Amino acid sequence: MSRIENFLKALNLPAGIWRQAAGESTLKFKQGGLSTATMQAIITAQPTKPVGFLRHSSSLYSCVIQHQDQIILLGPTIITDVSQLIGQRGQVLFLPRFLNTASLTTEQFCYQVLTLLELLAAPLPLATIKTAFQAAAFANTFGAKFTNLQFTADANHVNYYYERAVKKAIAQGDIAALPTIFKNNLNSGRVGVLAENDELRSVKNWAIISVSVNLRAFFTVGMDYEMAYSLNDQYVRDIERLQSQHEVLAAIERIDVDMATRCKTLLSAKMTAPISKVFWRLMKDPTTAATIADLARAVDLSTQYLGTSFKKQVGVSINQFRQLCRINYAIEDLLDSDLAIGEIAAKYDFADQAHFSRVFHHWTGVSPKAAQQDRRTITDWNLYDYLFQPGKN
Repeated sequence: MSRIENFLKALNLPAGIWRQAAGESTLKFKQGGLSTATMQAIITAQPTKPVGFLRHSSSLYSCVIQHQDQIILLGPTIITDVSQLIGQRGQVLFLPRFLNTASLTTEQFCYQVLTLLELLAAPLPLATIKTAFQAAAFANTFGAKFTNLQFTADANHVNYYYERAVKKAIAQGDIAALPTIFKNNLNSGRVGVLAENDELRSVKNWAIISVSVNLRAFFTVGMDYEMAYSLNDQYVRDIERLQSQHEVLAAIERIDVDMATRCKTLLSAKMTAPISKVFWRLMKDPTTAATIADLARAVDLSTQYLGTSFKKQVGVSINQFRQLCRINYAIEDLLDSDLAIGEIAAKYDFADQAHFSRVFHHWTGVSPKAAQQDRRTITDWNLYDYLFQPGKN
């Protein structure tokens, strides 16, 4: 392996090396999570010059070096101080689970380019490299994959329904739902200013508040208080060590996923493996056409044994659990959609609107119409109030 490849591996940034021959470029080295096509699009966007920079957003940059028969791509990387340099305050780039890269200052990135050029025996003065950085050409390589989060004085604060959605997903171990919930909130701009004249402190404060709010999910599933608060302290320490807004935003999502994973593990521990498998299958899809006999065959149990064991371990029967899960999903639609009550009833396989209303009232104590007219009547309803309490139902 060449010294260039070793250096790129040490940087652990997205990077690629192409060899040019007979007018064609062949990829010889690649690292990072970007597709080859995306990397090719980046180097194609770079005007032909020995060293050139590309700006993909207000804070995401790449460098393309062309030397003899080689083309080297370094990045994209997040430049943490660029907003002060180019006068674009307030925008934060976030690409959840899409871009594995580092957060660097302009000085650090330019020194990395300088070292690459020295390894190529084609050195340039640092001042020349910095000038090239300032003249970076814009390349909209990533298109709609960006999320721009605004920190402005008139921004709204995160609303209750976002917090509820995250806490619910964590408590239910719904890891897949978290990135979408999180990204939708970022796109809404509902974060607010939580520290005067300090954007990093503002997003750190938001992260700490999010952790404290979502910590309640641990109590919902029965985690020991001491354990929950110890985890809270660890999350906060991790957040405080971070040096950029991008790192903090990524940490919020990572912490949410960790919380959801812990909740799912804790819930599964309350059940034997077959019961746990049925539990999570119904939690994910309570309208499945699978009968109790189908579920029993899937876990190699008799129908009677599955029914008895499920009721004993979960606290409700399989059919009651189906109802609870359907009500759980229906509440989200009542709170967050424009669907009519009859449409929600049909969506979750109730016989008709009247049947839906009876079942809804039985489990929540209010009617769907009342919940739709005054959300406060239902926002604190918790599925787990009915589970893992044998004898209650």
